[in-house]
Amino acid sequence: MRIHLVLSLFMFMSTHAIAAPEVDLASDPLISMRCTSDPSEKLTISGTTVSTDGAYLYQTGFNPLTWSGSLKKLSLKHAGAADASALSAEWDAADLLTGTGSSPARPDADGRRIYTARINSDLSLNMIPFSWANLSSAQRAALNTSPLNGSNDQLGEKRLDYLRGGRRYELGQVEGIFRTRDRVLGAIVHSAPVFVGVPSSNVLGADYREFHDTYRARRPAVYVGASDGMLHADDAVTGEELFAYMPHGLFDRLGQL
Repeated sequence: MRIHLVLSLFMFMSTHAIAAPEVDLASDPLISMRCTSDPSEKLTISGTTVSTDGAYLYQTGFNPLTWSGSLKKLSLKHAGAADASALSAEWDAADLLTGTGSSPARPDADGRRIYTARINSDLSLNMIPFSWANLSSAQRAALNTSPLNGSNDQLGEKRLDYLRGGRRYELGQVEGIFRTRDRVLGAIVHSAPVFVGVPSSNVLGADYREFHDTYRARRPAVYVGASDGMLHADDAVTGEELFAYMPHGLFDRLGQL
């Protein structure tokens, strides 16, 4: 299976970005050398980071069959035996974002804080909500463009709902026209999670002390880019998505997702 990867998903890209190469997940050395099988035999592990207190491991992964992702918080605590430690997942952000069984998605598609940028006439950028009402005419036109033949198919607003995590336009639903997903979170392949906790109190300097006092109560978060086009910021304690950012430079390719 060949998948068209959009690399550097959370970086600002120019509006004339060069097309990313195709990647064969079965043979690509960058993936096969880094990934190991998940015990479920469904996910491959693509990146990890340890929290600054050393108590938790944040692990990303993806399913190469469904192109869905995973971000787990694993507890690194002794299980009782002198030489054994427990490595259990406290949550998977993909499950929270998608919803499982009787548990609804948290947050749901309409409640997600997703942002993008709109380019102005002077080429400056303004951050805006990733919603149809706030997009520029050029961004709407990009979402209305069919990835099959380049025509204006007027499906842009439905594509945006799908990208936000809405499920009603997936195949199998009454109004279904887009590919089915088992999880809303996109595959995480080359992006390593970054943990950002409270500022360290050990750094000296008057300017830093002011910074520390201002942000010493900030919420710990984990940041990671996924192949749904977004940079995701998740609460490091609960796993719930705090916000997500869709770079302006990706709009011409979002229809391919």
